[in-house]
Amino acid sequence: MIVPMKRVAVLVLDNERAEATARLQQAGLLHVEIESAESEDLDGVRRKLARLQRAKAVLPELEMQPPRSTDDHTEANARTQELLQEIESRVERKRELDERREHLAREISRTKAWGDFSVEDIRRLAAKGVEIRLYHADSETYESLTQQNIFVLSRTKSDVFFVQVDLGQTPAPELEPVTLPEQGPAEMAKELSELAKERSAIDGRLADIAKELPVIEMTEQALLDDLEYETTKAGMEDHGAVAAIMGYVPAEALESFQRLAQEQSWGLYARDPNPDEHPPTLVRNHPIVRMIQPVFKLLGTVPGYREFDISALFLGFFTVFFGMIIGDAGYGSLILLASFFFALKMKGKGRAVPDGLRLLILLSSAAVAWGGITGNWFGVEAIANLPVFSAIIIHPVAAWNPASAHNVQLLCFIMGTIHLVLAHGWRLISGLKQVPRVAALADAGWLVVVLGLYYVVLNIVLDPMQFPIPDYAMYMIFGGLVTVIVFGQQQEGLSFGKGILKGVSNLMPTALDGISAFSDIVSYIRLYAVGLATLAIATSFNDMAMAVSTAIPVAGLGVAVAVLILVFGHTLNLIMAALAVVVHGVRLNMLEFSGHLGMEWIGAEYSPFRKKYSIQQEETN
Repeated sequence: MIVPMKRVAVLVLDNERAEATARLQQAGLLHVEIESAESEDLDGVRRKLARLQRAKAVLPELEMQPPRSTDDHTEANARTQELLQEIESRVERKRELDERREHLAREISRTKAWGDFSVEDIRRLAAKGVEIRLYHADSETYESLTQQNIFVLSRTKSDVFFVQVDLGQTPAPELEPVTLPEQGPAEMAKELSELAKERSAIDGRLADIAKELPVIEMTEQALLDDLEYETTKAGMEDHGAVAAIMGYVPAEALESFQRLAQEQSWGLYARDPNPDEHPPTLVRNHPIVRMIQPVFKLLGTVPGYREFDISALFLGFFTVFFGMIIGDAGYGSLILLASFFFALKMKGKGRAVPDGLRLLILLSSAAVAWGGITGNWFGVEAIANLPVFSAIIIHPVAAWNPASAHNVQLLCFIMGTIHLVLAHGWRLISGLKQVPRVAALADAGWLVVVLGLYYVVLNIVLDPMQFPIPDYAMYMIFGGLVTVIVFGQQQEGLSFGKGILKGVSNLMPTALDGISAFSDIVSYIRLYAVGLATLAIATSFNDMAMAVSTAIPVAGLGVAVAVLILVFGHTLNLIMAALAVVVHGVRLNMLEFSGHLGMEWIGAEYSPFRKKYSIQQEETN
């Protein structure tokens, strides 16, 4: 259920702005709307937060450590400041080390062709009148040199690296000598090794600091609360001696919010949202239906405030889709056992089982149920023939029954038609509560069109002989489209006749929507196709493992290789099936069903102004 919202305006004295903001944050009811916010305090919090997050980003990722035992934010903040200073200092030192290492690496690469030498010895000899100069020339240039005291140290196919020893009267080659490095190659290599050790020590210290990440995150969350506080305070509208803030409060909490305003002597104005306003969306459902919320969070989808909460229908159909796509009772049993294991483990720690885990238990149970009635256990027919498993098989849809393909496809089309009919039926009921009510009859037309197209789908996709298109189906399709044309463009303030003319002008898009409705029903055959693919891959790996086990003559080796093939093959197949659930199972709900329901998923989640860290602590405790 999408909770109704009230648009509210809170008026406070400007000199009480800070206190009022703190009280609003403590109340945790107002979803604030702020157009812009700037202040010195806000900039200060932003800088602190940016500094902390930069420092946090350089820490290595480690397995989360338990937080330090402290509830004192002052202590946590003080420790965080110490850590931030150390992190910044060590990161700066790492930067210096990296620059030095890069410089040394370049110098070593530049001078390695002359072998090892001591720069200090070369300078000492130069002070006594003996000049040693390093040169690099191509082979042709080198061969043209006539100078004396030249010694080749190395060469390649095209280059020569040499030195000249000048005792004071030796003419130098007409070449630019190579600049000497600060140190010899061996000394640079030694320094490079020492720098690497120092850098490694810094990395080790940063890893130790990373173990205190919970303390840093404790301060980060406090800063995020401060950021929201300062943003809200600075974002209040100025009206002379009065400051105002706008936002939304759940209608069910309005009375409590009014009491708060009265206690604080605030001005408060509340009303229903206007049609052109976009309130945040707060979805509240029964704990069973709430299990589907992790899927919506994963997808990042929120229904608009005036859209539909499809949670219950999504959960029901998605559960069926999951079971048919996985299609294997063996796979379902593995997921179910793992889910129960983690659920019991959490229960043993005194923690509530999260919605995501409860959902996984439900979904895997559906996979076990569908796999059981179709007789698919790891793609092995022999398992299905065992008495305990064969007793629950429904033969018309059994995986090993060649005739089941036709029946399962028919089942997919029936489910698809029901799914889309529910969408238009829901829109029809909702539309009858709006103005103009006659516009809702367009959905009655679409509902009839979908029912008529069902017969067309069976005729074209399955068997034209077994499923001839009845005459009434065509009347339903064309009659439904005419209804859509007549009522689909009716709007408030527009005469009925003009609405019809507008519908006629929209004839082509309406016809294309009719074709789209046909393809949407056909789209549900993907449940059969993906389930069949899962079975085919499982049987292929089973056959491969069987062949390998008999083909390898070494005792035990064939069985070992076969086991590896089975583990790898079925793991891969399960992963692919899980991905198919996301691609296909979610799609049928989010695209086909939601499209016929008119969902655009344009909502913004209700996020009240409150101290989120404090709430998390209370929930944890």
